[in-house]
Amino acid sequence: MVGYYDYLLAAIPVTGVVPIGASVVLGLPTMSGIVAGAVLSILLIGHGLFIRAPTDVGVAGGSQQQVTEQQHRQSTNVQTQYNSSASNGSPVAGD
Repeated sequence: MVGYYDYLLAAIPVTGVVPIGASVVLGLPTMSGIVAGAVLSILLIGHGLFIRAPTDVGVAGGSQQQVTEQQHRQSTNVQTQYNSSASNGSPVAGD
């Protein structure tokens, strides 16, 4: 699955090369294309690091809310299993 950071990594070199090519085609000084490309690349890197920062949210990814909901469902399932086995007198796994 291609995600945000894959697109970001692909866009960084593109933003470095395209402004240089555009400056050559338009007859502008090459240095202006280099500066424009550098500024765009820095903005993309800054956005990827600080605005939409990577997080450790589970192995499969997802939002923090999705992970929290999944953990809640798992703990609810464990509690339900424990309550049902305790009420019918059967031993709980691990006893």
